[in-house]
Amino acid sequence: MNKPKFLTDLQRNSVEQKKMVAMLLESNELPGDHWKVSGESVFRPGHGRRRGGFSQFAGLAGAFTALRFFDQSSPRRWLWIQVYPYATEQDAVDVIPTLPDRMIRNPRLSVIERTMIDNFVIRGVSAPLIFEESTTGPEGPGIGRNIAGNVDHVVFMISSFKFGEAWPWDEVTSVAESQANKVRNVLAQN
Repeated sequence: MNKPKFLTDLQRNSVEQKKMVAMLLESNELPGDHWKVSGESVFRPGHGRRRGGFSQFAGLAGAFTALRFFDQSSPRRWLWIQVYPYATEQDAVDVIPTLPDRMIRNPRLSVIERTMIDNFVIRGVSAPLIFEESTTGPEGPGIGRNIAGNVDHVVFMISSFKFGEAWPWDEVTSVAESQANKVRNVLAQN
Protein backbone atom coordinates (compact mmCIF):
# COMPACT_ATOMS: atom_id res chain seq x y z
CA MET A 1 0.00 0.00 0.00
CA ASN A 2 1.37 3.39 -0.87
CA LYS A 3 1.53 6.23 1.65
CA PRO A 4 -1.20 8.51 0.11
CA LYS A 5 -3.69 5.60 -0.04
CA PHE A 6 -2.81 4.63 3.55
CA LEU A 7 -3.45 8.21 4.76
CA THR A 8 -6.71 8.41 2.79
CA ASP A 9 -7.85 5.11 4.35
CA LEU A 10 -6.99 6.40 7.84
CA GLN A 11 -8.99 9.58 7.27
CA ARG A 12 -11.97 7.60 5.94
CA ASN A 13 -11.80 5.26 8.93
CA SER A 14 -11.76 8.22 11.33
CA VAL A 15 -14.82 9.76 9.63
CA GLU A 16 -16.71 6.44 9.75
CA GLN A 17 -15.87 5.92 13.43
CA LYS A 18 -17.05 9.44 14.33
CA LYS A 19 -20.26 8.90 12.36
CA MET A 20 -21.08 5.72 14.28
CA VAL A 21 -20.32 7.34 17.66
CA ALA A 22 -22.55 10.28 16.69
CA MET A 23 -25.44 7.80 16.31
CA LEU A 24 -25.28 6.84 20.01
CA LEU A 25 -27.47 8.59 22.56
CA GLU A 26 -25.77 10.85 25.11
CA SER A 27 -26.42 10.77 28.87
CA ASN A 28 -28.52 13.96 28.70
CA GLU A 29 -30.86 12.23 26.22
CA LEU A 30 -31.80 9.47 28.69
CA PRO A 31 -34.80 9.48 31.05
CA GLY A 32 -34.09 10.73 34.55
CA ASP A 33 -30.99 12.32 36.08
CA HIS A 34 -27.55 11.22 37.25
CA TRP A 35 -26.57 9.23 34.16
CA LYS A 36 -22.88 8.86 33.39
CA VAL A 37 -21.01 7.17 30.56
CA SER A 38 -19.15 4.22 32.04
CA GLY A 39 -17.60 2.98 28.80
CA GLU A 40 -17.46 3.38 25.05
CA SER A 41 -15.93 1.39 22.24
CA VAL A 42 -15.67 1.51 18.45
CA PHE A 43 -14.48 -1.51 16.50
CA ARG A 44 -14.64 -3.14 13.12
CA PRO A 45 -17.30 -5.90 13.00
CA GLY A 46 -16.58 -9.40 11.75
CA HIS A 47 -13.44 -9.97 13.82
CA GLY A 48 -12.86 -11.78 17.09
CA ARG A 49 -14.91 -14.71 18.31
CA ARG A 50 -18.12 -13.75 16.48
CA ARG A 51 -16.76 -13.42 12.97
CA GLY A 52 -18.49 -14.42 9.79
CA GLY A 53 -21.70 -13.76 7.92
CA PHE A 54 -23.25 -10.31 7.80
CA SER A 55 -20.77 -8.83 10.29
CA GLN A 56 -17.78 -9.96 8.29
CA PHE A 57 -19.18 -8.40 5.11
CA ALA A 58 -19.79 -5.11 6.96
CA GLY A 59 -16.25 -5.14 8.35
CA LEU A 60 -14.75 -5.83 4.95
CA ALA A 61 -16.77 -2.90 3.57
CA GLY A 62 -15.05 -0.57 6.07
CA ALA A 63 -17.88 -0.27 8.59
CA PHE A 64 -17.47 0.27 12.33
CA THR A 65 -19.67 -0.72 15.27
CA ALA A 66 -20.02 1.64 18.23
CA LEU A 67 -21.30 0.99 21.74
CA ARG A 68 -21.76 3.05 24.86
CA PHE A 69 -22.41 1.93 28.43
CA PHE A 70 -24.23 4.09 30.96
CA ASP A 71 -25.00 3.78 34.63
CA GLN A 72 -27.35 5.75 36.81
CA SER A 73 -26.80 6.17 40.54
CA SER A 74 -30.40 6.75 41.61
CA PRO A 75 -32.26 4.59 40.89
CA ARG A 76 -29.35 2.17 40.41
CA ARG A 77 -29.60 0.85 36.84
CA TRP A 78 -27.59 0.36 33.66
CA LEU A 79 -28.03 0.87 29.93
CA TRP A 80 -26.01 -0.43 26.99
CA ILE A 81 -26.53 0.92 23.46
CA GLN A 82 -24.90 -0.39 20.31
CA VAL A 83 -25.20 0.57 16.65
CA TYR A 84 -24.12 -1.81 13.90
CA PRO A 85 -24.02 -0.82 10.23
CA TYR A 86 -24.59 -3.56 7.67
CA ALA A 87 -23.94 -3.63 3.96
CA THR A 88 -27.66 -3.47 3.07
CA GLU A 89 -30.99 -2.86 4.75
CA GLN A 90 -31.94 -6.51 4.08
CA ASP A 91 -28.78 -7.68 5.90
CA ALA A 92 -29.83 -5.50 8.86
CA VAL A 93 -33.34 -6.98 8.88
CA ASP A 94 -31.99 -10.54 8.59
CA VAL A 95 -29.49 -10.22 11.45
CA ILE A 96 -31.92 -8.81 14.06
CA PRO A 97 -33.46 -12.19 15.08
CA THR A 98 -29.95 -13.52 15.85
CA LEU A 99 -29.03 -10.73 18.28
CA PRO A 100 -30.24 -12.28 21.56
CA ASP A 101 -27.76 -15.12 21.14
CA ARG A 102 -24.94 -12.79 20.03
CA MET A 103 -25.17 -10.22 22.83
CA ILE A 104 -22.19 -9.32 24.97
CA ARG A 105 -22.94 -10.84 28.37
CA ASN A 106 -22.03 -9.78 31.87
CA PRO A 107 -20.02 -12.80 33.07
CA ARG A 108 -21.30 -12.33 36.63
CA LEU A 109 -24.93 -12.83 35.58
CA SER A 110 -26.73 -15.99 34.48
CA VAL A 111 -29.83 -15.77 32.30
CA ILE A 112 -32.60 -17.85 33.85
CA GLU A 113 -35.36 -17.13 31.36
CA ARG A 114 -35.85 -15.17 28.13
CA THR A 115 -39.32 -13.97 27.14
CA MET A 116 -40.01 -12.59 23.68
CA ILE A 117 -42.43 -9.62 23.69
CA ASP A 118 -44.60 -8.92 20.66
CA ASN A 119 -47.18 -6.39 21.77
CA PHE A 120 -45.15 -3.16 21.76
CA VAL A 121 -44.96 -0.56 19.03
CA ILE A 122 -41.71 1.35 18.68
CA ARG A 123 -42.38 4.48 16.65
CA GLY A 124 -40.18 4.69 13.58
CA VAL A 125 -39.12 1.02 13.71
CA SER A 126 -41.05 -1.36 11.47
CA ALA A 127 -40.14 -4.73 13.02
CA PRO A 128 -38.46 -4.39 16.42
CA LEU A 129 -37.21 -7.38 18.36
CA ILE A 130 -38.21 -6.99 22.01
CA PHE A 131 -37.33 -9.39 24.81
CA GLU A 132 -36.88 -9.58 28.55
CA GLU A 133 -34.33 -11.67 30.43
CA SER A 134 -34.54 -12.72 34.07
CA THR A 135 -31.09 -13.09 35.59
CA THR A 136 -29.38 -14.09 38.78
CA GLY A 137 -25.99 -12.99 40.07
CA PRO A 138 -24.00 -12.03 43.16
CA GLU A 139 -26.27 -9.03 43.82
CA GLY A 140 -29.44 -11.09 43.47
CA PRO A 141 -32.07 -11.37 40.75
CA GLY A 142 -32.29 -8.80 37.98
CA ILE A 143 -34.23 -8.08 34.82
CA GLY A 144 -32.88 -6.98 31.46
CA ARG A 145 -35.23 -5.41 28.94
CA ASN A 146 -33.92 -5.29 25.39
CA ILE A 147 -35.03 -3.76 22.10
CA ALA A 148 -33.35 -4.12 18.71
CA GLY A 149 -34.42 -2.64 15.41
CA ASN A 150 -33.07 -1.07 12.29
CA VAL A 151 -33.13 2.26 10.53
CA ASP A 152 -32.17 1.61 6.92
CA HIS A 153 -28.94 -0.47 7.01
CA VAL A 154 -28.07 0.36 10.65
CA VAL A 155 -29.15 -1.95 13.46
CA PHE A 156 -29.43 -0.57 16.98
CA MET A 157 -29.75 -2.49 20.21
CA ILE A 158 -30.56 -1.13 23.64
CA SER A 159 -30.24 -3.24 26.76
CA SER A 160 -31.54 -1.92 30.04
CA PHE A 161 -30.81 -3.68 33.33
CA LYS A 162 -31.78 -3.30 36.95
CA PHE A 163 -31.55 -5.57 39.99
CA GLY A 164 -34.92 -6.29 41.59
CA GLU A 165 -37.69 -4.54 39.68
CA ALA A 166 -37.26 -3.96 35.96
CA TRP A 167 -37.16 -0.62 34.18
CA PRO A 168 -40.68 0.49 33.24
CA TRP A 169 -41.44 -0.52 29.65
CA ASP A 170 -42.51 3.03 28.78
CA GLU A 171 -39.00 4.29 29.58
CA VAL A 172 -37.31 1.43 27.68
CA THR A 173 -39.45 2.02 24.59
CA SER A 174 -38.84 5.77 24.85
CA VAL A 175 -35.07 5.16 24.81
CA ALA A 176 -35.46 2.86 21.78
CA GLU A 177 -37.49 5.50 19.92
CA SER A 178 -34.92 8.17 20.77
CA GLN A 179 -32.12 5.90 19.59
CA ALA A 180 -33.90 5.15 16.30
CA ASN A 181 -34.41 8.89 15.75
CA LYS A 182 -30.75 9.63 16.47
CA VAL A 183 -29.64 7.05 13.88
CA ARG A 184 -32.15 8.44 11.37
CA ASN A 185 -30.90 12.02 11.91
CA VAL A 186 -27.24 11.09 11.46
CA LEU A 187 -28.00 9.10 8.30
CA ALA A 188 -29.96 12.07 6.92
CA GLN A 189 -26.91 14.33 7.34
CA ASN A 190 -24.76 12.12 5.09
